[in-house]
Amino acid sequence: MQPTLLDGDFAVVLTWPKKALRPGQVVVVNCPHFGTLIKRVQQIVPNGEFSLSGDNTAASLTTEKMGWFNRQRVIGRVLYYVKRPR
Repeated sequence: MQPTLLDGDFAVVLTWPKKALRPGQVVVVNCPHFGTLIKRVQQIVPNGEFSLSGDNTAASLTTEKMGWFNRQRVIGRVLYYVKRPR
């Protein structure tokens, strides 16, 4: 999620409710191929599946690589984050 979040930053995550997702929200998901990811909700389709994107479009994983997600993959929504002193 660079430049929004960098290694060592802390994220406070709300793990419930998961059905109130909206485009633009930052979520933590369990990705079968890449492990735990923090990404931004990009698009939600009528069946409830959604695509994710990173804030660094030049270096972020794409939807084609990550695939689409369902709510069962959501760990939680990032409420706020704290930047590590640099």
